[in-house]
Amino acid sequence: ERTNRRFKVVFAGLHNVQRTTKQQNHPLAHFGEPICIGPLLDHGEWKEAKALIERPFWSIGFRFESPDLVTRILSRTNYYPSLIQLYCNQIFQSVKLDNACLRSGPPYVLTAKHVEDAYFSRQFENAIKEKFELTLNLDPRYRVLALLIALSSLQGTSHSMTVNDIREQAFNWWQLGFSDSRTEEDFRVLLDEMLGLGILREVSGEFALRTPNLLSLLGRQDQIE
Repeated sequence: ERTNRRFKVVFAGLHNVQRTTKQQNHPLAHFGEPICIGPLLDHGEWKEAKALIERPFWSIGFRFESPDLVTRILSRTNYYPSLIQLYCNQIFQSVKLDNACLRSGPPYVLTAKHVEDAYFSRQFENAIKEKFELTLNLDPRYRVLALLIALSSLQGTSHSMTVNDIREQAFNWWQLGFSDSRTEEDFRVLLDEMLGLGILREVSGEFALRTPNLLSLLGRQDQIE
């Protein structure tokens, strides 16, 4: 107040901070509305995600042969800045070995082959799995909920599930782990946290994995089971 609001305090964290804001009469209530920092997707943030791909490449003389390639990168990285940077770095590493491409410019043209080669490289696969594992490991319940939604999708039952269906399945698979999450509201809090972390998406009151690409990160059906 003495600095006329030129100084701001920000409480930042992961699921633990978000969980605190769901509690009744929580201590942070007087400090303003919580803001969830997630994928660059909502409220026009996808434009920033797109720029995060295009601008660095433009600055060193590279152009994409089709705008669809940028969209493909965004889809595969779930619009996460850290994953976008990993993917684009892998594209750059692979294109450095393409003498034909480098002789043709500048501007150098990034093709579908460059984008695909980077995506299916062992280095990128390991890096993106490691990032995803870090997120799931924040809470073992996240992993169970992601796996049961994935299993429902793979079995053809449904790509999305209601909160009540998820709750019933969770108790069937791991009753002890969810002993402190008895009510439907408790599960909605968990699912909202997973929304904020970019693991899930909500459509018409039902929850599904944010992108089909997450299925491959979780493993084959027998591994998920």
